[in-house]
Amino acid sequence: MVATVDTDKNQRLALEHRIQSIPAVKLYKNGEVIDEFLGVQPESVIRVLLDRHIERESDRQRAAAAAALARGDVDAAERLLRQALAIDPDNQRLHPDLARVLVQRGRFEEAHEIIADLPAPRQLDEDIRALGIRIDFARVAHAAPEEAMLRQLIDADPGDCEARYQLSARLIMGGRFEPALEQLMEIVRRDRKYRDDGARKASVDVFTLLGAQDPLVRRYRALMSSALY
Repeated sequence: MVATVDTDKNQRLALEHRIQSIPAVKLYKNGEVIDEFLGVQPESVIRVLLDRHIERESDRQRAAAAAALARGDVDAAERLLRQALAIDPDNQRLHPDLARVLVQRGRFEEAHEIIADLPAPRQLDEDIRALGIRIDFARVAHAAPEEAMLRQLIDADPGDCEARYQLSARLIMGGRFEPALEQLMEIVRRDRKYRDDGARKASVDVFTLLGAQDPLVRRYRALMSSALY
């Protein structure tokens, strides 16, 4: 159902639903806001928003793929997702699922290609941007030595920026963001030119994963500014 509200005549309702500017479009499910956008948007953007929430036949195969993945059957998960995409290439929930499966299999370029097939507006969504970042870190971690070996390399040569960078990727993939940021900060202090300012860029990617309000982001943004300037 689609409904429009005159906010001048329904100011109390506008206040309850936190309408601060118009046009404001909110998508509800079971009485809760599940998505929204502000301002006039092109049809392509609106279609992307709706497609994220309308259940499709291919979502059944998506659910079956998730079940297969939960029991450790990665082959079946990939097969089901590819079949679903072949039948319904417009279901944009399938692409990130398949990309995550490909990451588990160490096929990082394919994972990026799957994400690149999404429409441009969808690629700008936070979850897709975060997935792209995780794919990049996963690629580095996959090629890196074990954590214990990396720490031995750093102990032997504290200026080994490559070992620090690889260790940070392993830590990020394990959800240990603070020690990862410590490694990246140390690279920034020692060698800004490493990987073409790669440690600073990687830190910004970690900030994106954590979100602007995370205390670690506020702390390490300040430390980064001090190190740079």
